[in-house]
Amino acid sequence: MNKMNFFVVLFTLVLSTSIFSQEIDERLVKNKGEQAQSAFKYNTNAYNYLLFELDFGYHVVSKKELTKDERKLVQTLPDLTGITEQLAVIGTDKFNYCTLGVSLKSKEKQYFQLPNNQILVLLPIAEITQLFIKHPSNTK
Repeated sequence: MNKMNFFVVLFTLVLSTSIFSQEIDERLVKNKGEQAQSAFKYNTNAYNYLLFELDFGYHVVSKKELTKDERKLVQTLPDLTGITEQLAVIGTDKFNYCTLGVSLKSKEKQYFQLPNNQILVLLPIAEITQLFIKHPSNTK
């Protein structure tokens, strides 16, 4: 085997190892169960969407950045038991807003009070879908 063939075989082996070693995101298993596992195995784009929704379906802003009308929509989080550990990882790939007892609405943003006058803003599904269409993880 010449050097070129050796490197092609080595590259293919390394690439296939990294592809097959990808693991399902445990946040999705916790949130969606079998739906997430099925998407992971059989529908990469659906899995990518679920992950995108979890990672890009929210943002955090200062309360003073909200309009007067948006401030009227601010709610308290329904489940405060897991808030401390989730706030520690907000903005990372460990954050899971679903564990706070909230879920996305189809067409309305939601606003939740966080400590230090910060607001968790959940985007509506329709807006997330439009963002996903333009995102590189969308394989369609």
